Amino acid sequence: GFLSAMANPKRLLILDSLVKEEMAVGALANKVGLSQSALSQHLSKLRAQNLVSTRRDAQTIY
Repeated sequence: GFLSAMANPKRLLILDSLVKEEMAVGALANKVGLSQSALSQHLSKLRAQNLVSTRRDAQTIY
């Protein structure tokens, strides 16, 4: 649930980064020090709790 989504330090860093500005997945992965596949797993958990959303612009996912 919500608390387990918030319990991970990397997910908190992801949320902190996204509160400040929208970022493309690749840029966010670099900023938080995760591979894109690891970031994708974290974003999936955050999306499941409606804490983040994604949008696609051509081939870029934000």
